[in-house]
Amino acid sequence: GHIFREAVRISFNELDGLNAVVVIYKNGEIVAFRRGSPLVAGAGVSGNFISSDIPALISETQNIVFIDEDEGVAIDKEKILKVNAKTSKVALAKPQKVTMDEAEVDKAGFPHFLLKEIYEQPEVIARVANYGKDEIDKAVGLIKKAWGTYFTACGTASYAGLAATYMFSEIAKRHVNFAVGSEFPYFEDFLVPRSLLIAASQSGETMDTLEAVRAAKRHRSKVLAMVNVPGSSLTRLADKTLYLKAGPERAVLSTKSYIAKLSLFLLFAFGLAGNYQKGVRLLKNSSRKMSSMFKDGLGKDIKRLAKKLENQKHIYVIGRGVNYATALEGALKIKEASYVHAEGVAGGELKHGPIALIEKGTPCIAIVANDRAKESVLSNAMELKSRGGYIVGISPKKESVFDFWIKVPDAGAASPIVSVVPMQLLGYDLPLLKGYNPDK
Repeated sequence: GHIFREAVRISFNELDGLNAVVVIYKNGEIVAFRRGSPLVAGAGVSGNFISSDIPALISETQNIVFIDEDEGVAIDKEKILKVNAKTSKVALAKPQKVTMDEAEVDKAGFPHFLLKEIYEQPEVIARVANYGKDEIDKAVGLIKKAWGTYFTACGTASYAGLAATYMFSEIAKRHVNFAVGSEFPYFEDFLVPRSLLIAASQSGETMDTLEAVRAAKRHRSKVLAMVNVPGSSLTRLADKTLYLKAGPERAVLSTKSYIAKLSLFLLFAFGLAGNYQKGVRLLKNSSRKMSSMFKDGLGKDIKRLAKKLENQKHIYVIGRGVNYATALEGALKIKEASYVHAEGVAGGELKHGPIALIEKGTPCIAIVANDRAKESVLSNAMELKSRGGYIVGISPKKESVFDFWIKVPDAGAASPIVSVVPMQLLGYDLPLLKGYNPDK
């Protein structure tokens, strides 16, 4: 065992870059090390386990062994040993109890986790609305004190960060900066100890986001994390963590943690503007409105739309202002699960190139909120229609330019929270029609 463990450790130290390595020996012993990539172990009754994240282990055990940077484990049926990758020092691992509701990890009667998670979102918004002023105030205090606030995140979470830059401008009259996690280290040079980095991640194990946080730490900047999974790597690196409280997210497509992030950012913005209660009211209202969207048959409308779009090779999504982020997130939901080329475009940018791709019957989804961008987005939709585009409108009111209308409630500053839901459902229905599993 000792020789095998050493062989894996030495080999691991030969590797460059970020990785997690798991090697299994013929007697069943497992040795694993991590640098940058996520890794956790679990101590169970029927044996011991290794995985890249906590939710995958919850069905087997709640006793989790966290593995830090340049650390590893040696696992057999009886025990889990912690191994230092640099010094080869070995110690018996001490598992920590992590409680995630097992019932929540189950599909609860839904055909897929993705659908269940989309339908849980009104509850998630209500949970964030009830967060408590003290916790939100701590985050707002960090932003107020900061000399430059930066958001970073990857994929879906990054679009929540982009939406937040608009919310902070409009609601709090405050300038914040945003960069995706993988690009953030190229901007680290202007960070100072008074800078604040807000890093958002569902898993808390997103490698590029963790790298961005390490870059901030090199400059001794403060880090506020927004994370869904307790005890994850990001929470251990951050100065302060706010949990998303979205419950386990099992589908590959992130939905409810996106909604949780948007809801928290909205509270931060209202908190900064000295209007915390107004933010809470807006969220509670949006939670109710989203529930009634589901009751009023949104699912049926999207199924009809999915049928129309089933054989299309290209789909364009436009939005402006805060819903430019919604257009990007909506396009990502289509790409990720149904493997169809979908592109999110800021409405006003169409004329600078993308409009050349529109031909007769090309589906174009326009996200229209009842805000100052409304008239502009409608005129962009008109430009698309004049090129033969088939216009799908997601908006509170039916407009003459729409060929197909999806009704969403008017949610004021919370419009990105309700407007993204039809796109999430499309991300569920399109792969089903194509015979793919939307959870994977």
